[in-house]
Amino acid sequence: MNKIKIGIIGHSGRLGKPLLEILNRHPFAEVIYTKSRSKGVQGKLSEVEFMFLALPHGESENYLAELSSIKTIDLSIDHRNDGSWVYGLPEIFRDKIGKATRVANPGCYATSILIGLFPLRGKIKSVNIASTSGISGAGI
Repeated sequence: MNKIKIGIIGHSGRLGKPLLEILNRHPFAEVIYTKSRSKGVQGKLSEVEFMFLALPHGESENYLAELSSIKTIDLSIDHRNDGSWVYGLPEIFRDKIGKATRVANPGCYATSILIGLFPLRGKIKSVNIASTSGISGAGI
């Protein structure tokens, strides 16, 4: 099987660095393009089949015009509430994700909450949730 030619914009940051490590070990992925402020551009964008945006909040919009023909997953919060992007929670939106050209990656809190509540859709009218996690959520 041919490997999917992957690009990562923001490959040296908090999200991009572990993503690059994971994809470099993946048997069906080949990272052929990277771009970051600290390390510049490596590779040819024209050869990318699938792009990951691993950028801080508010920055992904700066790259979308040049990615119009490339399937893209945005790991930031920028497009999670944008109806032109598919919300990337496969347990709920698997069919839509498979056909999408733009996928907004859900966050950890949303994922943990939605996975738990989804089976109750239509059965409850309101819910209150308090979430904490390690360092980012000040949990202990």
